[in-house]
Amino acid sequence: MLQIMKENKSRWYNTRMNKHINIKTTNIELSDALRQYIEKKFDGIESIFSVSELTGQIEVGKISNHHKSGDIYRAEVNLNANGKFFRATEETSDLYVAIDMMKDSIVAEAKKAKTRSRSLVRQGGQKVKSLLKGFWRKSE
Repeated sequence: MLQIMKENKSRWYNTRMNKHINIKTTNIELSDALRQYIEKKFDGIESIFSVSELTGQIEVGKISNHHKSGDIYRAEVNLNANGKFFRATEETSDLYVAIDMMKDSIVAEAKKAKTRSRSLVRQGGQKVKSLLKGFWRKSE
């Protein structure tokens, strides 16, 4: 049996910064309230990534129209921030909870990557400092 999936798409651009985010819904209708809720949740996301360009796709919807244990909603986000790729997926029985959990998970992933890159820079700085100290002591 062939299942036809209804897809609605919406594009959202921010002119302050190069931020292009597509919103896609599957098996549900993209209402204004849902679109505004997603935009509100992801409005300040660029400050977490601290990048000049952010592109992404957000997909929300029902997994299927005939699930045995009730409606299961899925929220997924794929973000590309200056060449770095971030992805988060959540599934729950409430659409808005799935969106909240998805946002929390992508923020946690971004902060983890930021901390990792900061620690690499600090490690590099420590290596240079120890190298210079060794060079300075040899020349005395």
